[in-house]
Amino acid sequence: MTGKPKLPPPPPGPSPDLRGASARMTGLLDGLLDPEDGCPWDLKQTARTISEDFLEEVYELREALLEGDREKIREEAGDLAFLLVFLGRLASGDPSLRFGLKDMLDSAVDKMVYRHPHVFAAAQAPSAAPEEPSSASGAAAPDPGHDVPSDPAPPDPAPPEAGTPEIANSEDVLNQWHALKRAKRKSKGLFASVPPDLPALARCHRLGAKAGRAGFDWEGPAQVRAKLDEEIDELDRELSMGDRRDPVHAARISDELGDCLAALANLARHLGFSAEKALQDHNRRFAARVGLMEERLRAQGRSLEGASPGELDGLWREAKKNA
Repeated sequence: MTGKPKLPPPPPGPSPDLRGASARMTGLLDGLLDPEDGCPWDLKQTARTISEDFLEEVYELREALLEGDREKIREEAGDLAFLLVFLGRLASGDPSLRFGLKDMLDSAVDKMVYRHPHVFAAAQAPSAAPEEPSSASGAAAPDPGHDVPSDPAPPDPAPPEAGTPEIANSEDVLNQWHALKRAKRKSKGLFASVPPDLPALARCHRLGAKAGRAGFDWEGPAQVRAKLDEEIDELDRELSMGDRRDPVHAARISDELGDCLAALANLARHLGFSAEKALQDHNRRFAARVGLMEERLRAQGRSLEGASPGELDGLWREAKKNA
């Protein structure tokens, strides 16, 4: 690993702008969480109760990123950043967690260094980071996380050096990333790091990719496409049998539908697409086209509900040309 760049040392202190923002954030949280005069809603929150807020903010930021709206990206990124700082404050006061914002940031840096041995020298020990720098006046920089001492985390296992393949492209980086991740979590299952609450298509993609890296996968898109035909045949067979009102038969149909969706998600993965994004794009197109249909009918003083099937089909074909 000789010649590798080392993790740069921390700057002598945060920039004035960042220091000011940190102080403002600290003051904001002090006010929101003041036991006497704070916000009743914020005072009731815990690390667990704000979990849904994270999910919503991530999706709002993702939408802004896809739209490329600068102001919206800045606003939504700020909302997510606030939640992270808020989580640091809540966790620092939770006896079952006892970590703060600094611990969160240190953990992220340690993990990134460990999983990038092709960039940072293996001898670099991020856990031995210097203490928080003080400001020019000698006072510590404001810490919006209000960190408390926490039990030190066990050090990451040293990344393998001998026999490590050269990193030539992004795919090599991804394979190394997952190998290092698995080395650290070798006592857990293959899918332990895939959140169960991910959107179903996205989780299916992640599960298939992890299984593939372990050697359990189709050879390529042609084999997955054949699997999709097989699953559709099985679905057709179930649809032609029994009564869908029967719970047992309905469960079998649902299982076959799930198999078809999984085959489609894996076909997207083998083709280099995201099934989640493909469906989201479809949803946007569908909503835009129906919106155009509504506009056309509204101009006539009518609504979708009052149009005939033939009119709707014609309006749909017209809308497809424009959205």
